[in-house]
Amino acid sequence: MKTKNLFTLFALFGTLFTSCVYNPNTKERIEENLEETLIEEKSYSTEEIEYIRIDCIYEDIKINTTEKSEIFVQLMSNNPSKIPEIKIENNTFSVTSKVKNEIHPLSCTVYISLPKDFNQKYIKIENISGEITIKDCTSENMYLSTVSGSINTENQNCNNFKVETVSGSIKGKTISCAGFSAKSTSGSINLEIENQILLDSTIDTVSGSVKLTVPKDMNFNLCIDSLTGTFKDNINNNTYNLNDEQNITYNDGDVKIQIETISGNIELN
Repeated sequence: MKTKNLFTLFALFGTLFTSCVYNPNTKERIEENLEETLIEEKSYSTEEIEYIRIDCIYEDIKINTTEKSEIFVQLMSNNPSKIPEIKIENNTFSVTSKVKNEIHPLSCTVYISLPKDFNQKYIKIENISGEITIKDCTSENMYLSTVSGSINTENQNCNNFKVETVSGSIKGKTISCAGFSAKSTSGSINLEIENQILLDSTIDTVSGSVKLTVPKDMNFNLCIDSLTGTFKDNINNNTYNLNDEQNITYNDGDVKIQIETISGNIELN
């Protein structure tokens, strides 16, 4: 009898556990709770602004350009009390997350439109799990960083271009810069450089794959340091099995591009 009662108890517990974890309505409730609505929209003068600084935790950041002369911001969120703080001080336009330790599901997207002719000394965006998407911007220096959120950037014009992530992917399309640096632990790196770079540049990853596209007439010296993996050179139509350093000169080899991996595959186009 004891065994039967014990079995019944376990069966009841299993049923309750299954209903809690595998309830098909749970996902729908979570998605409903994460639905974003427009909370705030506002324009800001660019007068005396030299820096863009964004520090966020979970918010998705989407930046593009506008024909207008002011910075235009829209905040979309599922929780009006948890939207990030926006302020201007010390020549800096800043967006800062107010969330610290939060157990409730949160969703927020920060849309920022910058004037097309607005050239800042730097754009610096640091995020944890939120995504970063930035298009068509001009800045002397650009630094983008996440822990797990993906980074997508397109049509950027800057002197120094730096992107970092731990497990998120990095995708940079049509980047014009004097030099670049890209770093990840396990996330993939895909960069498309549009111009002849002037500064030594680096790509560093542990296990993420690397895809680098450069102009055909670009002058550079490629230095690869990898323990395992393959290097597919689509410029010279060669494939190498990597287990040591590899140095290849393209055209005059004016500058150096260093790629370091442990086990990631590398492709050059």
